[in-house]
Amino acid sequence: MKAIRGFPHSPTPLAMATSDPYPTLSFVPAEMADPAPYHLLTSIVAPRPIAWISTLSPEGVPNLAPYSFYNAVAGFPPTIMFSVSYRQRPPHEKDTLRNVKDRGSLLPTWWMPRWRKPWCAPPRSLPTGSMSLIRWG
Repeated sequence: MKAIRGFPHSPTPLAMATSDPYPTLSFVPAEMADPAPYHLLTSIVAPRPIAWISTLSPEGVPNLAPYSFYNAVAGFPPTIMFSVSYRQRPPHEKDTLRNVKDRGSLLPTWWMPRWRKPWCAPPRSLPTGSMSLIRWG
């Protein structure tokens, strides 16, 4: 295996089998500049539909957050999964994950036309306890 550079816009090491008549590229995330692994993945998986995950904090504060890393994983019983990444800055655990751990429940929702404004708003982190839909108007 020989390391090569190959992903545009970042110094991304790739491993390439040179003796194989059908070479395969392997990405080594540990050797990639942050956030190159994330950008590589999101450029490959497109379009990325959004699931809105609604939760309540232990104090009853509603939270609604968009997640593009979700999917159906079983039909019987009907099951979906979503993935929550950690923030680089404190608090590292997102409100959605904290609320699900505390209450043990969530409500997934998919886009509705009347939500055009929040749907088109760029994703951003809001302070803990902020009510996303109220913020977006």
